[in-house]
Parts: sequence; structure tokens; C-alpha cells
Amino acid sequence: MFVKDCPRCNGTGFMKVKEGVDLCTCRFSTDTVNVILRIPKRYWNASLDEFMPSTPSQYIALDETKLYCELEAYKEGKGLTYVGPSSVGKTYLAVSLIKRIYVDKRIKGIFFDTRDLLFILRGLMENGKDKNLIRFLIDVPILLLDGLGNERLSDWQKEILSYIIVQRYNHVRPIIITTNYPLENEGEDMNSLAERLGEEVISKLKEINTTVRMSK
Repeated sequence: MFVKDCPRCNGTGFMKVKEGVDLCTCRFSTDTVNVILRIPKRYWNASLDEFMPSTPSQYIALDETKLYCELEAYKEGKGLTYVGPSSVGKTYLAVSLIKRIYVDKRIKGIFFDTRDLLFILRGLMENGKDKNLIRFLIDVPILLLDGLGNERLSDWQKEILSYIIVQRYNHVRPIIITTNYPLENEGEDMNSLAERLGEEVISKLKEINTTVRMSK
């Protein structure tokens, strides 16, 4: 996971300092950061400094993301919910956010595509080994759930996701979300996260997360 031939830590990820032991700077090299945070290869080069907005909502979303990092809102359990159609930069900004916080503040976030996460959990559940991952998802300093609710959820999927979100809410741990759907029904359109996860969960998300709407 760390640079094997790093002269500072000899590949351990730790180096000796006057005060004792500290994290080696090799942990924060671009390649290592991508591995530690589980960043998909498509977003290995994602950076807030490289994001090029082209619409008013993208400019606003970039400003909201930078402000979130600057104000360190994550320390209060606050998060961001990026809402909008595909290909507007939701995942790019969310990934850039957790990378920025990890490199600048050394606070770890973890990326999970929601569908991939549910697939992994199903396999672990069949062998009775899902508890450790669920505990990790609740305890990790910052959790990024990409594509939340982008497909219809079965009852057990809804229960698992709701449990993770509510537990993070209760323990004041931030969650970053991207989704193609609005939090609640809008007009006659009944496609929303509330329909998929339930009103109680969405109420908690609205309380702790700033909604960042993005459009083409």
C-alpha cells in the first residue's frame, strides 16, 4: 500500500520523529492516496484544482465543495449530497473532496460505489462475515457513497443502507453522497431517495448534509 522503496520509512508507512512516530509522507503520494481511499482508476487524477466547471451549477458546486473543506464542516458530522443527472461532475467533485481532506488534514475517507458495496455485503452475509465491514462503514471518519439509490433497492438493501446512514448520523460522522435523484418527490415525479430509503432517513440526511444541485 505504501512506497516499498521509500527511504524515509522503508515501506512501513511510518517514520521516526522527535516526538516519536509519525505518518510517512509517502502515504500522501498520489498513487498511494488513490489506493488508501479506494478511488476508482477513472478518478485517480481528480482534483479540485483541475475541475473545470462549464455551467452555473458546476461553479456553485465547486465553491460549495471548497467551502466545505475550508470550514472543516466534517468535524461536526456535516456532509454534502450531490444531486443531479449523470455526467455533470458529481463523483469527480466528491472524490476530489475526500482526497483534499486526506492530503491536507490527514483525515481518511473511503469511496464506495453503492451497488458495488451492496454486492460485497451480500457475499459476506452469505458467509456470516458482513459485521466487520458494516462496523467499518460506520466508524470510518468520512464515508463516500456514490450513486446512492440509483436503482430500485430490495428490502434488505434498503435496511442496510438506512442502518449505516442512521448510525453515522447518531455518531456524528460525515457522509458524502452522490445521487441521480432528488431527496424528496418533486411535483408529480415520484422518483426520489425518499421513495427508495424512506422519509426518516432522508430527514436525517437533510439535517446533516448540504444539498448541492448540479445540472447540465
